[in-house]
Amino acid sequence: MKKLLSTALVALMLSAAGCSTLGDQSLAATDRATVDRYIVDGKTTMANVRAIFGETNTKNQTDTGGEFWYYGVVNQHIVSVTIKTLAVTFNNKGVVINHRYGETVPNVALSLK
Repeated sequence: MKKLLSTALVALMLSAAGCSTLGDQSLAATDRATVDRYIVDGKTTMANVRAIFGETNTKNQTDTGGEFWYYGVVNQHIVSVTIKTLAVTFNNKGVVINHRYGETVPNVALSLK
C-alpha cells in the first residue's frame, strides 16, 4: 500500500510540474491544416486573424504601410518541448498577403539522476 501511494504521489508531481504552455495560447492546439484552413492569402483580413488567434503582442509596420504579426507558443511536457510559430503579413488594406506556420520539436536531452 505504501509503495502504491508513493508511486501515485510521484506520478501526480510529475504531471503537475511537467506540463506548461508559454506564449500565445490560441496557437497551442493549432496545426498547419487549421492555420491554412482559416488563413487564405489575398482573402483573410486582420479582423479575421484577430477573431481566430486573438491579439498578438508582436506587431511591426512594413515598409509598404502594412503590418507584420507574429504569434509564438512553447508547449512543454514532461520529456518533450514543441515550439509553434505563426507569422502573418498584411498589406496596407489589412488583407493577408503572406503567412507562415512552423512547428519544431527540438532534441532535448533529459537527465534524471
